[in-house]
Amino acid sequence: MAYVFVNSFKQGLDARRSKISAQQGSLVSGKNVHINRGGEIEKRKAFVSKYALSADTFGLHATRAAIYTFGSKVPGSLAAPAIPSGVTYQQLVAAVASDMTEVISTETFAGSPYVVARYASGAIHHFYNGTRVTDWDLMSGSVFTLGQGLADRVTLAPLVSAAYSTVSGKATIAITADAVNTAFTIASGITPLDTASMSVAIVATTAPGSTTAQVTTVTLTTSNNTAAAIWSITVNGVSYTLSTSGSVTGSAVRTFRSKMYATSQGLLYYSDTENATEWTPAPTVPTSFAGFENLSSQTAQADALVAMAPYQNYLAVFARRVTQIWSVVAGDPSSNVPVQILDNIGTFAPRSAINFGELDVFFLSDTGIRSLRARDASNAAVVYDVGTSIDPLVITQMKTRSETELLKVCGVIEPREGRYMLAIGGKVFVYSFFPASNISAWTTYEPGFTVSDWAVQDSRLYARSGNTVYLYGGDTGDTYDTSEAAVELSWLDADKAAHRKRFHGIDASCEGTWRIDYSTDPVSSEFVLAGHVIGQNFSLPSFGIAGYGTHVGFKFTSTDAAAAKLSSFACHFEFTEPPK
Repeated sequence: MAYVFVNSFKQGLDARRSKISAQQGSLVSGKNVHINRGGEIEKRKAFVSKYALSADTFGLHATRAAIYTFGSKVPGSLAAPAIPSGVTYQQLVAAVASDMTEVISTETFAGSPYVVARYASGAIHHFYNGTRVTDWDLMSGSVFTLGQGLADRVTLAPLVSAAYSTVSGKATIAITADAVNTAFTIASGITPLDTASMSVAIVATTAPGSTTAQVTTVTLTTSNNTAAAIWSITVNGVSYTLSTSGSVTGSAVRTFRSKMYATSQGLLYYSDTENATEWTPAPTVPTSFAGFENLSSQTAQADALVAMAPYQNYLAVFARRVTQIWSVVAGDPSSNVPVQILDNIGTFAPRSAINFGELDVFFLSDTGIRSLRARDASNAAVVYDVGTSIDPLVITQMKTRSETELLKVCGVIEPREGRYMLAIGGKVFVYSFFPASNISAWTTYEPGFTVSDWAVQDSRLYARSGNTVYLYGGDTGDTYDTSEAAVELSWLDADKAAHRKRFHGIDASCEGTWRIDYSTDPVSSEFVLAGHVIGQNFSLPSFGIAGYGTHVGFKFTSTDAAAAKLSSFACHFEFTEPPK
């Protein structure tokens, strides 16, 4: 009797091909599992609830010394529960009293947290180790930075989109309903208002109809760049606000070569050397090496920079549709130069850009998960389609999320095994890469919650969701739960896809307990229980199965609160007819 033997799952998920034509051993689905160094399927560890945080706190950040969360309220006035032991709370107070609404970006500089936070007033502030970086308060925006910034904010509104342009020298925002024959309400305002020099006005509206969408045009004018002025556009009763200084305040931040870097629209700002609080350049501060580079003048589509990541000895700077690689120095910024420009590829998700080892940067693009990689010994970067095997799954998951949610997609490198993990909604895409074993495999985790923030401290991986902080693997690092680990494998045909076969039995080698289901009908995919295997049954009688067809498919499921691993399996069959 013949059999098909599968002893490696190193390809992981492959959504590029149908389940009956994908390569043997690849996965049709892989939930709450990853591929280990030996090419085996392994159940993920538990996400154990570790800390309960106040709803008045935002974000999660780890340094070697502490786990941090942030907020604007006095510690004693935080909503219950109190900040737990093991977590440090930093109160970050806005220049003008306002409640914090979001932590946009965090980074570590010289062992202390550097934070960018947004406030209800529309203000955006930088803080270093709990103290506001006042240099950013002094940066003066223009009507054009305000227009672009407000358009970006209004785009987050449900059921509408916003586009910025300059019309007759005026900053103009066109707000368009996503559907025809759908009306939306709109209002605008400025606080405090200098009527002699500031205006934000609704100048035209195209009414919705059976074949037309509502379009409302707003213009902004100002000759008074008061940093604290708050500009707002209200859509369907929800206000989207931005301060004048906030329109030029850097959002994404990154520590690199003794400086702190920040992106603001088309500009790449950098602090003085070894001083994350000094952003004022010479000659105002004679000894300062702070300043900025205008990346929007290097290429089109770089007027909205969103992310940065170290790439080899350079800094990769991302917009949505272009990536620039820069050589930047710790000292005199006159030595900063662009090294390479990669058009038509970039990211919209600031926290998805993560350097993976020394030679790769992973990021989420509109087409899926991609990476920057050296092409050859010249170290010139090329975009590598590292996520191509799961592009259909990633794009489908992206379609289920709003624009606001996609901007908050976050990635991390798991510290013990070095896996890249990207959280999109309630699903985490996991990349296992072990080059010595020729393993490059994607799988997914479904932890039962949406990760808003990752934090790594030594060998521990923390995830925040809502007001709960989870620790992957628990305190021991080896805790498991009853989450369902489930895989469906590509269907087997014994390299004779058109031959009909009678399938008799299955053997498997594993750790833990796995339920095995099978099907010989790839059209209906009705699976039947074959049995439960504990350890292995190669030396024991096979699980009997009864099926007839050209292909056979298998599902393996484990729900025990213990480690589980699937190493190999064999399916016994005999040919019954020549090819059709």
